[in-house]
Amino acid sequence: MTNKRLFDVPGQIDQDDPNIDVPFSERVGDCYMNAAQYFVGGLGLPEERLPDGARLVHGTIHDGRGSTPIRHAWVDRGDGTFFEPTSGHRLSEVDFKRYFNPSERVRYTMDEARKNLVDHEHYGAWDEVSV
Repeated sequence: MTNKRLFDVPGQIDQDDPNIDVPFSERVGDCYMNAAQYFVGGLGLPEERLPDGARLVHGTIHDGRGSTPIRHAWVDRGDGTFFEPTSGHRLSEVDFKRYFNPSERVRYTMDEARKNLVDHEHYGAWDEVSV
């Protein structure tokens, strides 16, 4: 069961989210796909909407209760905001870190993300290390 508090966060729904019309209940468990599509400009989104410093991030988050880490993917937009793909929210870096207590495993540039998508034929995670 998903902890509702985990995704009951401040921030504005990101209108660039390619899955904006997908209900929350159907987004849970698809963070790697949603983050990758958002990052690489999937579903017709222009990639120039992201600054050059944007990165696709794979790592873990926590729900704030000391629970087991949850493998997760998100986008560091490179402009001081983060895209959280399960809720569809864009949050400030401070709010993202406060609500999710993230631990980064790896950050991908646009070229690295595209290469991994092609090489692995799935949305991630692509590292072989277990968390």
